[in-house]
Amino acid sequence: RIYAKDDIVLLISELIIPSPLLGEFTKVITEWIKSIKPRELILLASMSGLEVKEEHEIYWISTDESLVKKVGELGDKITKLDEGVLTGISSSLMMECAGMNIPILSLMVETPYIPDALASATLLTIIGKLVGKDIDVSDLKNTGKKIEDKYREMLDQLKKGQENYKDMSQIS
Repeated sequence: RIYAKDDIVLLISELIIPSPLLGEFTKVITEWIKSIKPRELILLASMSGLEVKEEHEIYWISTDESLVKKVGELGDKITKLDEGVLTGISSSLMMECAGMNIPILSLMVETPYIPDALASATLLTIIGKLVGKDIDVSDLKNTGKKIEDKYREMLDQLKKGQENYKDMSQIS
């Protein structure tokens, strides 16, 4: 799906692009990106992480000094990815856009599961600061908290079920 408002274009895919199709998909998207001549490109992704206490960790990597400076102005809210592997469509688009001198930034939010509404809220807050827009994430945070509460409740039930199973197997 593609959304646009003012000078911001958002391209969303809920699907993982299969590896054999990645090159062709990247080529088509890159040609489209080239045709709209963006000022900059921001990629969003999630990465596996541990349980989050309050705010989700956000990591970044960029090929452009002006974006590096812009991210630096956010202070310690996000962390530069000094080591690691960027894969999939983010990797392909970053390489292609860097080759075309299109400023590109990849933001990755750490999350223990997908979908993660609270991780999305954290990411949207950072994006708002980067593009100079106020993004209201209060509804997303409220929904995220409800989802996490339900998730924890299901995990607790699962743990109790496993404990009961162990107790029953010891008896028999």
